Amino acid sequence: MEDTKHPYNPDLLIRLLQGGSDEEISNEAKDLVYAIYARKSREEDDRQTRSIPDQILECQKIADRNGLKVFNPPFQEAMSAKESGNRSEFLKMMKMFTEGKIDGLIAWHPDRLSRNMLEAGMIIDNLDREIIKDLKFVSYNYEASTMGKVMLALAFAMSKQYSDKLSEDVKRGNRNIASQGKRINIAKPGYIRDKNRLLQPDGKNFDLIVEAFKMRLRGEPLKSIGEYLKEQGFTEKDHEEDTPKYPKLNNTKLSRILRDPLYAGILRTGASLVNLGEIYNFKPAISVQDFLEINKFNTIDKVFRQRKSIPGMKSETKLMRKMVVCGYCNKNFTASITHKHSKSGKEDWYYYFRCDTPGCKFKNKSEKAKVIIDFVCGFLRGLQYDSPKLYGEYKTELARVNKKAGERLKGEKDQLARAIAQSKTQIEEFKRYLVKTEDNNLRGLFETDLKQEMERLETKETRLQEIRKLLEVGSTAPLTHEQFIELMNKLPDEIEKTQDMEQLDYKIRKLFSNFVIKDKNVLIYTLQSPFKEFLETGIISQCRGGETRTHDPCVPNAVL
Repeated sequence: MEDTKHPYNPDLLIRLLQGGSDEEISNEAKDLVYAIYARKSREEDDRQTRSIPDQILECQKIADRNGLKVFNPPFQEAMSAKESGNRSEFLKMMKMFTEGKIDGLIAWHPDRLSRNMLEAGMIIDNLDREIIKDLKFVSYNYEASTMGKVMLALAFAMSKQYSDKLSEDVKRGNRNIASQGKRINIAKPGYIRDKNRLLQPDGKNFDLIVEAFKMRLRGEPLKSIGEYLKEQGFTEKDHEEDTPKYPKLNNTKLSRILRDPLYAGILRTGASLVNLGEIYNFKPAISVQDFLEINKFNTIDKVFRQRKSIPGMKSETKLMRKMVVCGYCNKNFTASITHKHSKSGKEDWYYYFRCDTPGCKFKNKSEKAKVIIDFVCGFLRGLQYDSPKLYGEYKTELARVNKKAGERLKGEKDQLARAIAQSKTQIEEFKRYLVKTEDNNLRGLFETDLKQEMERLETKETRLQEIRKLLEVGSTAPLTHEQFIELMNKLPDEIEKTQDMEQLDYKIRKLFSNFVIKDKNVLIYTLQSPFKEFLETGIISQCRGGETRTHDPCVPNAVL
């Protein structure tokens, strides 16, 4: 049944496939005004005509992702940086830094800023004097420290060597090609590439792929699907005129096909995800809803479901990483997840800790994560939380959190007010440009920019209203003593029910810092502060009638 709250469409699939989080940006950085600088090497180099737009797009993504204020328009020029003094836009930008009109700088790579030591020295000197307050790059990690400046100087000195960043440049070009719906490599099984590198159905082979998805949806095993495709003479080719090839249809290849979101209309190239249906008349082999059902995305709330791998393969995970120690060698286990199929065709996932220490008696053997989760829940059920001192600690902590949250909201409110004013000024400038310009191409660009800025303004104003309402409501009211005790008593049940891996990791790390496991038992464990101190001082007491334990709850961290 379709969930009307979360419709099965390509946008949902993109959200489920995307992962990872942006780096945390300080409030100070969000108060700065950043300039974007883009440059290509030579005016006559036609192969680089798309280089500047690509650079600006990637720099703007960093700003948008992190809520940074950007000075418009970007600084861009098609001039060599080999010699100093011949780039007017660069010199104009540096002057604006000196005048305090801009504070930070975003560029693709240090070599876009300078390939000569004089102008490189200008940048380093302005960083030392805090005229340039921050630097951000798309394909280079800059750290605001003495060592970071040293490394930046080395990057400037080595900027003529392209090899270090060649792969990044290729990825940038590939992302741009993928954004147009084009297939960079050979076609996918069931499709061919036309002269524009767009994927088109490959006649009978496309129909066979459609039937393969239907078979999988009915629960038929991979072996049966492979045999069916072979019997029907399934072939592959890149272009219409190519000679068809008979592929090896083993389980690994079929799994890759059935898990590939392209067949539901989403082209994935590296980290890039593109809805092909929005770009051209792409014909998917399966609906998004059926694709989600086959790959269990409709039960995304199951533990580790977002960390899928090819069947039979293993991958490392973040759950309790470097927290779990082998009882035989006292070395950290490797946290891993593996995927298996039962005889009935059901798909299962197993999370475990594996010892990889050479010479250890337990090498290449593993312990299930359930051993730790069961121990944690049993331990918590044996504690008593009715101490008035513990409740007092809770109220003190809540007051601190409320104060911090209020300060953060007020800071965000002030920042949004400034950003809204800046957006309104930008909108008025775009409108003036539209009135003045007679060039249709420029008008189109200004109209697009105006629309985007108005959308950003609406988003900012909506968020500002939300913050004002939150500030009006005020601080979170504390629970009563009875409610607090009830909540703490339910904590082990909440941990058992937690399906999201990151949430489970967060909850366990708030209470414990490490475990030593041997023969399916937790031998030693260490508690985190202040939980450890609460037990030592009796604020939290033990033996509430839960499971019997012989472990010392305050074993030193030395086991790590």
